Amino acid sequence: MFKILHKQSLSPQVDEMIVNAPYIARHTKAGNFAVLRVHEKGERIPLTIADSDAEKGTITLLFQKIGKITEEMGTLKPGENIKDIAVPLGHPTPIKKYGHCVLVGGGIGTATLYPILKALKANAHEVDFQELASRLNFYKQEKEISLKQFRRKSRKKCRGKCNKSGSKR
Repeated sequence: MFKILHKQSLSPQVDEMIVNAPYIARHTKAGNFAVLRVHEKGERIPLTIADSDAEKGTITLLFQKIGKITEEMGTLKPGENIKDIAVPLGHPTPIKKYGHCVLVGGGIGTATLYPILKALKANAHEVDFQELASRLNFYKQEKEISLKQFRRKSRKKCRGKCNKSGSKR
């Protein structure tokens, strides 16, 4: 059983859930995903691990309430439990010396980019992020990494030849 420590709505259809999972938090890498089962008779569903904190022993899950199981997840409250979480699954995103990196995402898919952005920054990469059509504000993850700083750098490089988002006209 995995205890839900925090839950909030990011939009009418998207929720963020922070779950106590120390082993998972220590072993998860950017690009891994989880398969979870909310209760004993529940269906197993895959979800991206949007963030992990090894020191606190927590993982963050982000989900869109579009089916029976994710609707059920939306009704869970802090203090309640998720029955099973199987992780880390999938192949981690390779983080090498790339130099300057540009990440582009849109909608709920931007949540998958946060762990990659975090891993790239930890390996001293310069990273720019461009969000397309989403108002989730890059999944509200400006906790540790200031996207404003990335956008400012991007705009400076354009020298007046870019639109407000930092992309070329």
